[in-house]
Amino acid sequence: MENPIPMEPAPEIGGPSLVSNEEIFRLILDSALDAFITIDAQGKILNWNKQAESIFGWSKAEAEGKEMMNLIIPPHSRPAHIQGMRRFLATGAGPILNKRIEVAAIRRSGKEFPVELTIVPAKIGEAWLFSACIRDLTEKKAVENRLSIQYEIARILMEARTLHDAALPMLQALLEHTSWDLGILWKSDPAAETLVCAEVAHRSTYPLPVFEARIRRKSFQKDVGLPGRVWAGGRPIWIKALSVGQSFPQSQDAVMAGLRSAFALPVLQGKEILGVFEFYGREISDEDAGMENELIAVSRQVGQFLVRLKIESDLEQIRDSLSLVPGIGIQASMLVGVEGPDVFRCLGVGASGHSTLQFPGNLGVGKRFEEILPADVFSAWLGNAKTVVGDQKPLVLKPGPSGLAGNGGTIEERWIPILDAEGRCTHIFIVARSA
Repeated sequence: MENPIPMEPAPEIGGPSLVSNEEIFRLILDSALDAFITIDAQGKILNWNKQAESIFGWSKAEAEGKEMMNLIIPPHSRPAHIQGMRRFLATGAGPILNKRIEVAAIRRSGKEFPVELTIVPAKIGEAWLFSACIRDLTEKKAVENRLSIQYEIARILMEARTLHDAALPMLQALLEHTSWDLGILWKSDPAAETLVCAEVAHRSTYPLPVFEARIRRKSFQKDVGLPGRVWAGGRPIWIKALSVGQSFPQSQDAVMAGLRSAFALPVLQGKEILGVFEFYGREISDEDAGMENELIAVSRQVGQFLVRLKIESDLEQIRDSLSLVPGIGIQASMLVGVEGPDVFRCLGVGASGHSTLQFPGNLGVGKRFEEILPADVFSAWLGNAKTVVGDQKPLVLKPGPSGLAGNGGTIEERWIPILDAEGRCTHIFIVARSA
């Protein structure tokens, strides 16, 4: 069967209608997602594709003919590069050739960043050429770093019993995973309406004993100093370049200590500001949205930790107070989270809670009342929880047929509201004793 669609004759391979092989090669390289660079045995750049322009900031016209080492290799790595080139030209062998490796490179601005590098040598006649494929790993490393920070902070906070236990290792971990050289955690003191220094830490290679000693003695009210401004405004603040004349008290001390940039952000739990993180660096620092998001996530972890400490302290005071009341001996306890008008979740069960309160022990922790209680018990528990939230005062259930545990009237229960700084009931502490 003949083809009804007329076809143009295919051009002959190598015919005049085809672009040159060199042009095809250039188009392929310019459409690549990675940087491709070719240099000669003297290190001079012969080819520089569009992605190389984008990654490093040098145009093709600016780069070609220049020494690659001076454009993209950090100064501290240049001696090793020179030695490696000499070794290869003398022996024909090199430890990093024909392999994928991760190294540091520099952009036109001088800022270092991580890359994946593959170098392939090729001999054309008597001349050696080296082709490099370079992939920017900045985003990949940022994601890995964010997960690593959050995991490390979560581990520290889980193991800590006090803020003192957590503050120093937490600051050290943050300095290790960021570019900052000194970190401070300020904790709010609502009674005194000030921020006080909970801890200060520095990189092991950059101690600042005089500056740190001054920081430990300071406190800030709202709108005073960088921490006070963050406390008042509730938003992060970047200071790209510190100067002696800036309008916050510790700027002169920081500059005299060799610090050039600063960043501070609030420690939040919901809308409540429980403290402030403050960081200083030796280099001028542009705003970094990725780093800011990482530290905001950490600040929320710390906010939850501080709330946990406050709840534990409140519960301890409640236990101590109840122990002083004649005839009351706590036999069981439970902590309940208030998540909505009709949503209450078990957060923890104390000694004998599963038997005394007829509650499913640790199997119920983290679940809502309706997920774990029989219908009749759930109805009673829900009603009493809503009463406690509404009245914001303890509810005492004397032994009798209405006992929430359905225990035949042998248990006395006290449902005690725990209020936040704004007077809202966020948790309920249930204690029980045998009558």
